Amino acid sequence: MKRLLFAIASFFLCSPLFAQKPLTLAAAAEKAAKDLPRGCIVTGEWRDGKAVYAIAGPDKPAGVAAEKVVFEIGSISKTFTGILLAQAVLEKKLTFETTLKQALDLKQTFIDEKVAAITLAQLTTHTSGLPRMPDNADFTGTDPYVSYDTKKLREWLATVKLEKAAPHELSYSNVGIAVLGHVIERALGDSWENLVRDRICQPLGMHDTTPKPNAEQQKRLAPPFDSKAVAHAWNFQAFAPAGALRSTAADMMLYARALAAPDKSPLKEAIALATKPLAEGIGCCFFLDGATISHGGGTGGYRTHFEASPKNGLARLILINNAAVDDSSVMREITRQNFVAVAGSKLTESELAPYLGVFDLGKEAKFTFILRDGGLWGKLTGQPILPFTHEKDDSFFHRGVAARLIFKRDAAKAITAVVLDQNGFKQTAQRSSSESPAYLFRPAKELEEMPALTTCCRPSKSSPSSYDAARSSSNSPASPPCPFSRQKRTTSNTTSSPPPSNSSAMPRLAKSYASTCIKMASNCPLCGKRRLHDVSQTLCSTYIMFAKMHLAA
Repeated sequence: MKRLLFAIASFFLCSPLFAQKPLTLAAAAEKAAKDLPRGCIVTGEWRDGKAVYAIAGPDKPAGVAAEKVVFEIGSISKTFTGILLAQAVLEKKLTFETTLKQALDLKQTFIDEKVAAITLAQLTTHTSGLPRMPDNADFTGTDPYVSYDTKKLREWLATVKLEKAAPHELSYSNVGIAVLGHVIERALGDSWENLVRDRICQPLGMHDTTPKPNAEQQKRLAPPFDSKAVAHAWNFQAFAPAGALRSTAADMMLYARALAAPDKSPLKEAIALATKPLAEGIGCCFFLDGATISHGGGTGGYRTHFEASPKNGLARLILINNAAVDDSSVMREITRQNFVAVAGSKLTESELAPYLGVFDLGKEAKFTFILRDGGLWGKLTGQPILPFTHEKDDSFFHRGVAARLIFKRDAAKAITAVVLDQNGFKQTAQRSSSESPAYLFRPAKELEEMPALTTCCRPSKSSPSSYDAARSSSNSPASPPCPFSRQKRTTSNTTSSPPPSNSSAMPRLAKSYASTCIKMASNCPLCGKRRLHDVSQTLCSTYIMFAKMHLAA
């Protein structure tokens, strides 16, 4: 099931978009499909009073209309759980303030009373403090949720502890929604599967939305892929409320249209309650950003997204049967085209000083802001560091990634938080007490002339280098460490790497080795230090800056 972080806030190095003609979702998908190794992208867009569907990609299902192809929709299933919660509240079977101790039977024990006191509102808004996943099972298999049942869920719930009482900062929790679904089943007296079918899908006419497709629907199921490899379908028991549904573009359009025009829907009251904010930016599992209601999903071989806007009737959806291609790759061009920002006054270093530091974005990531070349530069965990332009007041932007940063101040005018506004979503990061890391930025010229860069990379035979000559000698010493993996490269592993087109193609050499070795390194190859300040523990920003910016041109 899809992560909230990075999927929403990932940074990409892009050139500005110059097209002026409005870009359709279908056209954006066609562009994204050029990088799709297997599978297809189905899009749906409510435009000019009608639904428009399209399909792109190398593996288009034969004989099946785009809107009828079946996909796993992953965490979008959570929003169905949210509507069921709203229905239970409207029927006075539950309240948002009902606690787990009140909602579950006496057989359910709690080692921690702080867990027993978690409310249903905190579960549905991911503010309960429960972790992303339980720790009493292995979820690393190809079908990770298939054997995890309600018995295991209740056993885990009896033993889990919280550091402090809820509410916590928003931290995406799959297990929290699994627990919520179990509570709803008890309150409404039926299985989650039946409740979704009878209370949501049948009233809306969504006959292809189900956790268990029938034989005819299986024939229309887009096979799952992960890059070029065939992936495995995901099946669920206790985690069904968090990610079990399959659906089609036609059904998801009915769903998005009901959310965009609730007054015309048979679920009017439940939708109104489910899409009412219960915490900042979130209702009953629905993410809310101004006028937009949305959620994404991801399983072992699928990526999906939908959004709806009651303000203008907008409805959009993206269904992809390849886990290696994120739905944001489709929306990015549209988002960048609609991004409007004007550079404001240039701030002095002393004026920029209050914005510097580390800001925690939930438990999984952090922003780091530094001063470089007289400007504000920032990075998100695991992403390249980028320059931001001052817009006005406490607002900065980066046009290439269509991202805006809005810093927040307290009553004493001190910077206490920063809001990332990107791709139609807003996320708030709170200032951390962590000390800002020191970054070393080496000049590009110096990096390109480092001997290890040229001697560890095998140029083409048409332009032999001193390294080729050394290799041909029986007395030649071992090649120096690859600066991307800090491992010595022997003749055998060097020949397995794709040769560059010529010996002077440093950008191509760097990019080639970056793509093959970046995950192997635990230390920065330039400064040798571990990336202790960063959650991802991969490479320090010096190296990321080198590999992705200096040599990316």
